Amino acid sequence: MATGKEIKTRIASIQNTLKITNTMYLVSSAKYNSALTQLNKFKDFSGAVEKYSSIILSDIDETVSIYTDNTRQGIHAYLVIGSNKGLAGDYNKQIAKRVKEIFKSDENCKIYVAGSKLKSVLHNMNVPTARHFDFDFRNPDDESAQYLADFFDKKYTDGEIARLSVVFAEMQDGMNRKVKTEDLLPVPPKPGQKVCGGEFVNTKQEIIDTMMSLYIKTLIRSALINGYCSEQNARMTAMQSASDNAKELLAELNTQYNHTRQASITREITEISGERTQL
Repeated sequence: MATGKEIKTRIASIQNTLKITNTMYLVSSAKYNSALTQLNKFKDFSGAVEKYSSIILSDIDETVSIYTDNTRQGIHAYLVIGSNKGLAGDYNKQIAKRVKEIFKSDENCKIYVAGSKLKSVLHNMNVPTARHFDFDFRNPDDESAQYLADFFDKKYTDGEIARLSVVFAEMQDGMNRKVKTEDLLPVPPKPGQKVCGGEFVNTKQEIIDTMMSLYIKTLIRSALINGYCSEQNARMTAMQSASDNAKELLAELNTQYNHTRQASITREITEISGERTQL
């Protein structure tokens, strides 16, 4: 049985750990609220870009451009968005599990990873990756999204890949998150939506080429913001769970320490009473 000194040492250690988990929870909470505000603001813009892009594409024959050609054959590429850091519960594992399912169904696909921690998890699952993008996810800015958009746009137009999808954790209802796979290229026109009046001033090819750069960048940035928001939400949940477990363990150790201390006091009293009886 542990001595009172040993129990006190464990209590002090857990109290220090509790301070760390509480601090990390507060930091993640602040980052989450900031990311959620950014996400809500960006939703209107990304929704408008996606809506009007679909409307324009619905008025264009899909064979006019490679961006709308669904008959292309070749490699299916996936941009997978995770995190650079751990201590976020099963956030990266959930995404990696989805990627492993994708890889099992198509071993010829190429996996491009954003997030060093996710890359490590995929490596442990024996899922090969084509490239790792090392980004600072604390600010999913327009520059990072533009870099990724240009990278994949070139590979798509050069014919290195025939399709592009993005895998990320999407925030739902401001609290829940869900791993989502969203197809980016080629972009199929949505039926039932037409341009309301007017005519194309530029050629259809010029319109598509100009529009697609914004379209790809917007959807990728939306996925980056969703991913960062989901990461902080997962870290909040993990730190809250760790704090709750620490508090339960502290309660058990305090009870154990009180019992040990009471037993020690009782033993001392018994010894003193025994000595007096002998006298």
